[in-house]
Amino acid sequence: RGLPTPRRVSDAPQAQIIGRQVRMLPTYSRDRWRLTPAQLEQLCKADPDRPRIVVLNYPANKIKLVLNRSNSRARLDVDEIERSLRLPILASVPSDGLLPASVNEGVPIVESHPRSKLAKAFEDVARLVLEGRHAQDDAKPKRFGR
Repeated sequence: RGLPTPRRVSDAPQAQIIGRQVRMLPTYSRDRWRLTPAQLEQLCKADPDRPRIVVLNYPANKIKLVLNRSNSRARLDVDEIERSLRLPILASVPSDGLLPASVNEGVPIVESHPRSKLAKAFEDVARLVLEGRHAQDDAKPKRFGR
């Protein structure tokens, strides 16, 4: 099991209780405190036959669940997804034939078809992301009373 550091205090003891070896993987400010693909590759090469679990510590308030292709033929059970993941679906992006054409033409769907359900869905997702950033900005201490 690989644990990025810094981490939650309870992660290592929980892994040890179930008999898993714990290896701490340092994170650095230059990488914005994130694991790099090179670090994960190095860990996996050290013991390629052993299955592993990597715990990525993201606060629950940073995780936003978006259901993609929400109207597809898969007939997804939204309640079951939310129950299984223990997260509410905050936005849904419908499956729409406009999307491949938009990608092929290189024109964002919000520009080519701004009133479409797909464009509205992407705006909802953008709003979710921006709300999180504004909340972060509001939480930062202001300098000089600003």
